[in-house]
Amino acid sequence: MSTKVFLIIFVLSLIPAIILGKSVFEGIIFANNTLTLNFSTEGIIGLVLFGITAILGIILYVRFVKSLSFDKVVFFSSLPLIVIYGLVMFLLADLTSLNNPFAQAIKNLLNISGGDDYNTILWAVLITILFVILLYINYIIICRPMNKMEKVIVRLGDGLVRDNFNIGGSKQFKNIEHGLNKINSTYKKEGYLNLSNDRNNKLPKPAMKFLGKDGILALERDGFVNRYASLLFISLKSNDESENFQDRLDLLNNYKDKIYPIAKKYGGFVNNFSSAGISIVFPKSELAIKCSRNIYQSFKDRRGSAIKVKSILHSLDLRFIYDRKSKNLIVENDTSLLIEKFMQILDYMKVYSIFTRQLLDDLSIDVKVEYRMLGSIEINGENYELFENLQVYNREYSLKLISDKRIFEKAVILYNQGDYKKAVYYFEQLLRSCPDDYPSYVYFNKTKEKIAV
Repeated sequence: MSTKVFLIIFVLSLIPAIILGKSVFEGIIFANNTLTLNFSTEGIIGLVLFGITAILGIILYVRFVKSLSFDKVVFFSSLPLIVIYGLVMFLLADLTSLNNPFAQAIKNLLNISGGDDYNTILWAVLITILFVILLYINYIIICRPMNKMEKVIVRLGDGLVRDNFNIGGSKQFKNIEHGLNKINSTYKKEGYLNLSNDRNNKLPKPAMKFLGKDGILALERDGFVNRYASLLFISLKSNDESENFQDRLDLLNNYKDKIYPIAKKYGGFVNNFSSAGISIVFPKSELAIKCSRNIYQSFKDRRGSAIKVKSILHSLDLRFIYDRKSKNLIVENDTSLLIEKFMQILDYMKVYSIFTRQLLDDLSIDVKVEYRMLGSIEINGENYELFENLQVYNREYSLKLISDKRIFEKAVILYNQGDYKKAVYYFEQLLRSCPDDYPSYVYFNKTKEKIAV
């Protein structure tokens, strides 16, 4: 309902409520320290009007607060609590000097007498505690959009987009929400790669071969097709700590012409392109592994390059949908959370390439991969074992890590079993052998912390 309508009803109910206020108070009778309610017809009408006025007043005040900027929202949302607290404390302090029936009934209820201030102080403390709790709850409610906005900006900064963001809150936050959704919409339009062939409006050959004839028919008939696939996620970052999502998107744009042909060579097709990175789908896990090796080798050839290449490889069931309007083959499954969590592990351990147990188990026997178990992580109740790809480093460093693989994995197993004294001994050995092995350094520090507890 319109605010103007509410305001008119509020004024129309407020005036007669004030006029009938005397009848309402006359119906509240204090006698012999007891409260009796005996309202006349005018008193009942006045009481109903008071209720309507109070409800409409709260609605109008809330709408007024929501129309303000955040700094004013903080003040005006706290103002009623502060005023009520001040009035209650004033009345409590002056209660012993009042002798009317209402005041006497309140004094009896609160067990307050003129000669003893102990109960008065106790009630003042309790009222203050209640006031602080209500004020805290009020701040939690009004700051909730700020917390949502922080998460939205972080996701946009990492290139992890959704259909729509919902922040809520006051008018100022609604404007921010609208702006972020416009950025998100533009970002997705620019970020997703157009997979269609402009001449014949068909999917690229790797995608058609991956889906197969039955998959193409299912897309036309059902609008989707399910396939088990291997996913390679490539992230490019510079050494510039201040770069934002637009800088990363520009970086990927500059080098996508280098990555796309390599993906096509190994039968993969790009499914998602955003500032977070490039997501490539492969029909087999060994093709994803070979493609990632080639991409790393391609960037290693650039002398003095300040670009960091990081990759995540994982095999899973995916549902593919062909959007005829945008001409994109879209993965319906939301893999952004998995990629986000795996990328956090990459950054935390300072490694460059990881793959999951699911992808490792799918590899053919003849495919040689040098790796070591890095640990495991639980996401949405499902456990993922992660392995570090040791073939993305220079030969000397890679051979050193391969030679220490058994000791490292034994130390990780001991750590997971809670045998921290033995684990820290092996991690210390690893660091003496290879001081630049950052995962060993991380585990060594975590193990020392466990022993110290």
